[in-house]
Amino acid sequence: MNKFYINLERCTDRQKYFDDTYTRWEATDYKDLDPEHDIFTRMISMHNINPNEHKAKCGCFLSHINLWKHIVEHKLNNVLIVEDDAEQINELPEALMGFTYLGGFFAPKNFKQKQSDPILDAGINCLDGEHKFLMTLAYYIPTWDMAEHILMDIINQKRYRAIDIMLNKISIDRDVLSPAVFIERDLPSMIRQGKVKHSTEDFKWCKLKDVFKIVIPSYQRYDKLKQYTLTYLDTHHTPKKDIFVFIRHDDKDYEKYISLREEGYNVVSTDVKGIGKTHNLITSFFKSGEYIIEIDDDLKQLVNQERKPILSFNHAMRKIVHKMKDENITYSGTYQVANNMFMSQCDEYTYDLRYMLGLIRIRKVCKKIHLETNYSEDFENCILHYIQDGKILKNNWIAGITSNYAKGGCNGDGRDHETEKKDKEFLAEKYPFHCKIFQRKNKRWDLKLKHK
Repeated sequence: MNKFYINLERCTDRQKYFDDTYTRWEATDYKDLDPEHDIFTRMISMHNINPNEHKAKCGCFLSHINLWKHIVEHKLNNVLIVEDDAEQINELPEALMGFTYLGGFFAPKNFKQKQSDPILDAGINCLDGEHKFLMTLAYYIPTWDMAEHILMDIINQKRYRAIDIMLNKISIDRDVLSPAVFIERDLPSMIRQGKVKHSTEDFKWCKLKDVFKIVIPSYQRYDKLKQYTLTYLDTHHTPKKDIFVFIRHDDKDYEKYISLREEGYNVVSTDVKGIGKTHNLITSFFKSGEYIIEIDDDLKQLVNQERKPILSFNHAMRKIVHKMKDENITYSGTYQVANNMFMSQCDEYTYDLRYMLGLIRIRKVCKKIHLETNYSEDFENCILHYIQDGKILKNNWIAGITSNYAKGGCNGDGRDHETEKKDKEFLAEKYPFHCKIFQRKNKRWDLKLKHK
């Protein structure tokens, strides 16, 4: 596939979002155009539009037109075109047949009228004439002669409108792939100042602000933290300002941890010892009602039910938080092992009392939840939040890959089979209707969650 991303020279910082499978196409900057360029008079805009917004719209129009000319000149087939604020969240299908939108949103033909969005099936949907599709965020052109057809349809018009509006007028069938492969990143618009809405996975236009903080407790694992979790989050462009690393004063790598502040991370130093107590500290640190994503310090990656890496960590977490809000749930987690055979046999979501590993958990901060155990806090969290809400959210469609019981971390802080057993006995005695203790064949004691 020939993959292009359109990018302004003054926005080269966005190149980091694209790997070497993409070719950068330099966008036309209206600031470089002759003030007398005919595009400025041929383009139609609202009478009260900001003059610079009108000019930027003209630059966007020419960026796509010039890329299509390149495709035609070089007879390129199988072409993917995205703008530099496109974020891939789903896999591209192996075969696309016609002109296909892969991101954007639907809008009424007339903004003054109300119109319901079309009902889309999973997969390819043919666009009807009743719905207008906006944005050129991401689309696919199968052949160079189709690109030529589109090009001629548009440039032969006497007057122009924005490029996405013009595409609604071309004389070829257009498809849309659902759910969207690309959404719009929460980046400043190069056309419309103050823009706050962005396209979504279901082709809507709404605010996309991330609504969570990332929390990483770490002890005696600075090198693993840097090698795994922080690298993983950086690869997914998670803002460092939203990442909080909780450390201890007595850590041998204390100064190294503190140096992370120079890179833009938040580092919280404490003398609290124990996993459960650290969890309580985190609860007290953040505001009630905030959503936090707690991650182990040696997370390598998140994978889906096919054991393929999640394309966008931030989108996956945002999706879970929105699900929690819709279901009025304060605690959520992932499948405990990256095994596609087991995961594929589960519903995408479950709500009953099931064990969720502490590797990665999403929770709405609730000051009433206070843990009493240190080494069975993952079980205790599940139980307490289930008692509070009557349900917890388990995301069986994703799982983490990590190194449990690696040197440092939990094992470096007194966690072993005996301390775990003691805490599990405590929970079994206190919550007999929600768990029971048993011994595995390997002689290790464990808890089984239940509800009567």
